Amino acid sequence: MDGEATKPRKNHHLEAGVFLFFLAFYALSGPGRIDMIDGQYRFEVSWNLVELGRPVVRDVFLKARTGLDGARYSYYGPAASVAGAPLVALGYLLGGEDGELARFLFSFTSAFFAAGTLALLLHWWLRMGFSSRKSLFWTLVVGGATLLWPLAT
Repeated sequence: MDGEATKPRKNHHLEAGVFLFFLAFYALSGPGRIDMIDGQYRFEVSWNLVELGRPVVRDVFLKARTGLDGARYSYYGPAASVAGAPLVALGYLLGGEDGELARFLFSFTSAFFAAGTLALLLHWWLRMGFSSRKSLFWTLVVGGATLLWPLAT
């Protein structure tokens, strides 16, 4: 019996359910638009990563640093732009070259990461030996009653 308590439980369906639930929750409660200049810079770099394969800024209205190669680069680090690039690529493939669908999908990058964080949190609590019910309850609390919600939208 002692060995049973330390065996990890397989709750992948529960973790996947939490991910999908919170992805939908955050996506539906988010604005679906890029509503700050920081997001516009990140989108611009993601778009150019997908379209050109280079992390440059081509929008002349966005301030940027000129590199040694003469290209313009963002002041922001690459992590958020690289993370959003798959959503931009999907929008580019499905919505065409005007970029509106890509811009819309890019606005949900944080929702994907927040939902993934909650699935990992649930997984961690389950691995620590907490019951499924208690782990799910506290995951729901963290996902809906902390600053993770506004950050995800």
